[in-house]
Amino acid sequence: MTRLQELELELLSLAGRVNLKPTLAAAWDAGRVLTSARALVPHGEWRSWLARVNLSKSSAGEYMAVFANTEKPNVRSGGQIGIRQFVKTVRSARRQSIEAERIAALAALPEVGQSEGLIHGDSLAWLKSRPTASVPFIVTDPPFGLGLTYDGFSDPASASDYIQWFMPFWTEMQRVLVPGGSLVVCQALRYLRHFWDWFGSDICIASASTTIRSMVVWYPVVRWNKPGDVPLIHREGNSAIIGNSTQLGQEKYLSAHPCPKAVWDCRQLIDHFTLPDSLVVDPFMGVGGFGVACGELGRRYIGIEQSEKYYRLACQRLTPTAMT
Repeated sequence: MTRLQELELELLSLAGRVNLKPTLAAAWDAGRVLTSARALVPHGEWRSWLARVNLSKSSAGEYMAVFANTEKPNVRSGGQIGIRQFVKTVRSARRQSIEAERIAALAALPEVGQSEGLIHGDSLAWLKSRPTASVPFIVTDPPFGLGLTYDGFSDPASASDYIQWFMPFWTEMQRVLVPGGSLVVCQALRYLRHFWDWFGSDICIASASTTIRSMVVWYPVVRWNKPGDVPLIHREGNSAIIGNSTQLGQEKYLSAHPCPKAVWDCRQLIDHFTLPDSLVVDPFMGVGGFGVACGELGRRYIGIEQSEKYYRLACQRLTPTAMT
């Protein structure tokens, strides 16, 4: 008899206890058996194997969740608490525990040397001057390698030229990030096939949309979590972030830049990938869209921009005292 057959017999012996109103303890036992069986069932045959033991995929998932989220309980389901509610309660407690860990981690971060502000200058030089592991979040929208001209700066127009220019920024951003921190970089679909070669196999890719001059544009967002500590943000990157860029009163800033991000789109990324009251560094500030979003969402913001034209527009838009 194979190990999988033994597990099947054990699960069938539990059938009377996991029918209708099972005890949570019985559900935990079933989850234990199912978890072991899941690793042995050939790919694509899980649903048909469950049918042999008269279980639906959703019920099996609930039992496995009870097993994964708790030690063996003694509480009966029914009048007091159901299996599904029990799993939700346990998961909620775990989320609260993770959130407390994040808050404690943020409170323990070293000072970056500047709490917030706008900087006119070379962002690579600024990054090199920062201490290692001093920034919790970097969210930025650099040139994409499309050959555009940004107030005198010519964007590299080939994959090899682009990554040669951008890699020093990527390396420094990784260095200054704290363990568990997130690096979030907008990119273009043009070079999507190169991302894992350029940025490593441990990146996540999210898809986002923006509206530039009445045209909806989809673009990828590269996200990297620095290893070595509990991630400050646990969301996976392969989700869609849908922007809605109707922004009254923002036309002056959007029309002044060849590839702007409207505030709504910036809000989606800041809200999704950073935490309230934390510091967000933007090495490619442009006209300050991420700075506006950080102000609205309660984040501290450091933006760096080498173009004097874009820097002045960002100062007008954000209205803090600019730091030089």
